[in-house]
Amino acid sequence: MKFTVIRENLSNALNVVSKAVNQRSPLPILSNILIKTEKGMIQLFASDLQMSISASVGAKIDEPGEITVPAKIFIEFVNQVNSDKIDFSLSGAVLKLSTDKVNATLSGIPASEFPVMDRPKKGYEVTLPSDLFSKAIQKVQYVVAIDEGRPVLTGIYFKITKNELVIAGTDGYRMAEYSFGLQNAPFGIKEDEVVSCVVPAKAFSENIKAFAGKSNDMTFAIYPENNVVTLKVDDYVAQIRMIDGEYPDYLSVVPSEFSTSIVIDSSEFSNGIKLASIFARDIGNMIKLVIKDGVIESISQPSESGSNITKMSADVEGEDIAIAFNAKYLLDFVSNQSSSGDIIFKTSDPLKPVLFSVNTEENYFAEGKKINGFKRYFHLIMPMKSSW
Repeated sequence: MKFTVIRENLSNALNVVSKAVNQRSPLPILSNILIKTEKGMIQLFASDLQMSISASVGAKIDEPGEITVPAKIFIEFVNQVNSDKIDFSLSGAVLKLSTDKVNATLSGIPASEFPVMDRPKKGYEVTLPSDLFSKAIQKVQYVVAIDEGRPVLTGIYFKITKNELVIAGTDGYRMAEYSFGLQNAPFGIKEDEVVSCVVPAKAFSENIKAFAGKSNDMTFAIYPENNVVTLKVDDYVAQIRMIDGEYPDYLSVVPSEFSTSIVIDSSEFSNGIKLASIFARDIGNMIKLVIKDGVIESISQPSESGSNITKMSADVEGEDIAIAFNAKYLLDFVSNQSSSGDIIFKTSDPLKPVLFSVNTEENYFAEGKKINGFKRYFHLIMPMKSSW
């Protein structure tokens, strides 16, 4: 194997595929990156068996071949070396790297030992604007569970139909759903067909961040027969194994009727929550929203450290009510919203789920034609039982 590649292009690709490298694996090969030549390109592969990432980089190929090399030292060298191009040549299991001033060698492991990323065949595929898809994942992934006690709750739920893509997450105490209509039916899906899956939230969101900015569009696909999903952006492909298990029917806990509705400026609501949370950190992290006589207040529980009451201007319709929340849940919600626009929340009882939403609507256009339209986003939080 012998080739020459632009250092910057190689560095960018390595920083993406490194997300799938497992440095702590008992299998040494999983700490390596596979390098393989293919039709004027080099292919880079990394895998931890649950997730695999590949990237293609243009190169001048003089001799074909393949080898795996230790990811950590390989990436550090490429990122640090000060040269526009790097020459590579393989001799046995030793990969030689050279520039006009630097020479180095890496001891490799034969490519035959590397776990192959099988290419799934029958799937359901949808292409979306990258910024839209990234935003949808961002507004959902932070509510998933961290505790592995119920693995299915550590994942993001996806559902594809002919006209809609639904993305949701929950940890049992809060949930969020982001869904939008599709002008063109996803590839492979039939009339009235519903395809769903649960994907590890951490792995998926890391790939979304790594792929962001690589292209205007992302292609997401579900392969039920292979139990994997893929995310593709130009020359980058991530393949992630699904989480087994039935996802809970989260929509069954969404209230259908409300006695109180509040519309409030998002920046004012965010500031009121943050002020109350300062005093709530050492006393169970509980704060209370009190709606009375058309006024809303955020209140921290009185303690030895002090207390706080912040009045906020809002449009209130319906009955007076006081609801206690875990401050972290409210902070997570407001931190993932735009600082402009309004937040809407509706409730009917101090101990029933509270429905939050935003009043923004977004449409995406290509050459003057609507390709995807925002449908709805909502966030549900379970209140806490309060004795004060």
